[in-house]
Amino acid sequence: MSQDNLKTKLKDQIEFYFSDANFRRDKFLLAETKKDPEGYIPLKVLTTFKRVSNLTSDLSIISEALKDSDIVSLKLPESSSSPLSPQELELIKIKKAQPLPEQDDSPNRTLYIKGFPETLSLDEIISFFKKQNINVLVVRMNRAQNKNFKGSCWLELKTPEEAQVVRQQTLKWDDSTPLSILTREEKFAEKEAKQAAKKRKEPTFTPNVVVKVIETKKSDGEEKPSETPKEEKSKEEGAEAAEGDTENGHEEKEKETDLSKYVHEVLSKSDFKAEYNELEDAVECSEPAHATQLVKYISENPSIESVSSSTFTARILSGDEEAEEEEEMIKRAIRTKNKPKHGETITKRFCNE
Repeated sequence: MSQDNLKTKLKDQIEFYFSDANFRRDKFLLAETKKDPEGYIPLKVLTTFKRVSNLTSDLSIISEALKDSDIVSLKLPESSSSPLSPQELELIKIKKAQPLPEQDDSPNRTLYIKGFPETLSLDEIISFFKKQNINVLVVRMNRAQNKNFKGSCWLELKTPEEAQVVRQQTLKWDDSTPLSILTREEKFAEKEAKQAAKKRKEPTFTPNVVVKVIETKKSDGEEKPSETPKEEKSKEEGAEAAEGDTENGHEEKEKETDLSKYVHEVLSKSDFKAEYNELEDAVECSEPAHATQLVKYISENPSIESVSSSTFTARILSGDEEAEEEEEMIKRAIRTKNKPKHGETITKRFCNE
């Protein structure tokens, strides 16, 4: 490799480390810069980075490559000689030239791309996008717990407009394999739908009738929409999930709702087999007679002591209404970034034996 090519590669790599796209998420660099009032870190620290050390550990070459950079600033030791001595090279410091923007607009510039061979390296993926004339700021590879590449990555571009252009393109790794491209919002909606599908277990019987249970708050007398999505996590939490191993993330246990608590108690007093589907706030009954009995019981017992702030009603859904309920739940999940109400299907068996 020629000296000029070496310096260009060094400059590109180190400027990436201090770019807005990487720096705001680089916990190591953020921690190191906080140790100095002016935000400097020793230049020699960068030689511990694998992608720098693979090129060179010579501080004189590294400092020469960065002398005209607009992304980083170098601080030479006072009263230094020319050329710098080995001892003086050890004292060179580096920092990000401009402070981070207060507002992070990267979510609007980020795409999720899936379909790569799992044997690829980061350099191969970056090279692929360069050949497509796509100006990439950051490529973050999604990896399994064993650190193996999972065939998907997050791609951060310069502007939301560029991201939308790439979103509409048809990219192929080879002649027969198109890549799947989603916006960050679309990817999260897809993830939520998959999680909901996992929790929506198949019933242990073939349900003949579905009973919709509706909650009404006593305080204002207004019906509380049972499909109100769970409040979305903070953007910061969402960003962390996005840039990490999103498919293996830990799921927090959710608090039981008043509606769920009421239905559980009602089912515990029934003598028939039914399943409560928390995703749709509905009870699936094995026989029409059981559904009729359930609606009658709820009409006679619209409240319970443990849920004093609400009353409940129920009605049997027709086949068309069932389909409409499911379709609307899916549309809501895609239309908003809020999560649909989670909860696993809970089986209650109270058979006459």
